[in-house]
Amino acid sequence: MRQRSRLAELWLIATAFAVVSVGLWTAGRVLDEPVLSFSGLMTIGSTFLPMPADAYVVNVSQYISPLTVGLLGGAINAVAVLGERSFLARLIDYPIFDRVRRFIGTNRFVDVFERYMFMGLIVAAASPLPFEVFRFVACARNYSWWRYALATFIGRGGRYYALAAAGGALASRDLLPRVVGVLVVLFAIGVVQSVIRFRRSDHEQGVVEST
Repeated sequence: MRQRSRLAELWLIATAFAVVSVGLWTAGRVLDEPVLSFSGLMTIGSTFLPMPADAYVVNVSQYISPLTVGLLGGAINAVAVLGERSFLARLIDYPIFDRVRRFIGTNRFVDVFERYMFMGLIVAAASPLPFEVFRFVACARNYSWWRYALATFIGRGGRYYALAAAGGALASRDLLPRVVGVLVVLFAIGVVQSVIRFRRSDHEQGVVEST
């Protein structure tokens, strides 16, 4: 009964994200309002689901000011990670996350990161580092929700502001389409590499467990 209730809550959170995202994006397209479309795509792009958010932010700088992109993108990310925190709190006990729990419980890097988690989250959110790893640790260790949201807002907001400002400079030199294309290709390569690593790790784990 408890498991069914937890699954229902997971579906509710995921559905809420999808409805808000699609609703905002659709309203933006119908009303020809780039800020609404940006809000919709960033709502879903701020989750663990793969999306070339950096390429989109660079491109949207043609229609929205860098300051608006930074403030709105940072705020949407802050709200989204709190939704993820609630989602993962209900998901973390499932067997599929056994290896993740063992990694978090025994990895020395995680212990160091916990001591400086607020600054670590800001740096990870603002840099090309894989932010998802840090977010997962923060959720798994039940890190303070308001510190988590604030660090995400500062890091992601600063990152998106810088990317949008760079996009505006590139657009003035007619370089924007090429740079966006390169970012999308790099994103696709990263997704393929992640899938390959996951499958390889899963295979190696299966071999170890069978011996």
